Amino acid sequence: MDNYKSKICNSFSARAKSYDHFAKIQKVVNERMIDRLDMINYFPKTILDLGCGTGLLSNLLRKKYDNAKIISVDFSFDMLNACKEKKLNTSLLCADIEDLPMKSMSFDLIISNFTLHWCQNLQKILYNVQNCLSEKGIFFFSTLGPDSLNEIKEAFLKIDNINPVNNFIDMHHYGDMLNELGFIDPVMDLENITLKFDDFFGAINSIRKIGANVSIDKPKKPLTKNEVNTIINSFPKSLDNKYPLTYEVIYGTAWAKESMSHDDSKVVIP
Repeated sequence: MDNYKSKICNSFSARAKSYDHFAKIQKVVNERMIDRLDMINYFPKTILDLGCGTGLLSNLLRKKYDNAKIISVDFSFDMLNACKEKKLNTSLLCADIEDLPMKSMSFDLIISNFTLHWCQNLQKILYNVQNCLSEKGIFFFSTLGPDSLNEIKEAFLKIDNINPVNNFIDMHHYGDMLNELGFIDPVMDLENITLKFDDFFGAINSIRKIGANVSIDKPKKPLTKNEVNTIINSFPKSLDNKYPLTYEVIYGTAWAKESMSHDDSKVVIP
């Protein structure tokens, strides 16, 4: 595992025990994803949950598709152990989603919530997904768009010009990649979801306490007490005096290319 992945894996692993308590936006989007699946008249027999974390989405999938075979994948052993404690009746696999060790045409539904924005080689992952989908299988995912966490960006501008939030790619880039790889009828849409917290640290802990405070390719310097106070005082509040965090949530749905030539001997792009 390279340094980039190790940094992310270690951060999430360290927060595996506190993840469920603080994963507010993840729980909201999990429910949204299940609601969207309810609108599709589709009953998958095999499901792959990419980046399952502690199994929050796998749990909902198990309740919805009680007879389906579900494989929950994450690259953090600690996250998978937390998932195992829930006794969800899913198969657990510790693996890098850029190098899925799956046979081709294995899954009717491949689903992922808030994982793709951590990945560097999206084209490779999407290729793997396409190869692992059964004929007429569905890929359904959610991820973050570039207008996420603007409140934090605005507050940090008061102390320096460093953006503490990772750069998330635009919805249209996901759609373009799906089209280029031959997925059928990719549908992209987004919604802005704002969570409100009683205090500044409640807002920040919803990120820190799940391990999602990893800044990629940005030097991390300790903040002084004065800088912290400046950020708190600069943080934009809502009309009801709460501390908001707004997430631009991107949803993508696409169907497998029926005529695709799957290759069991080589699943990923070299």
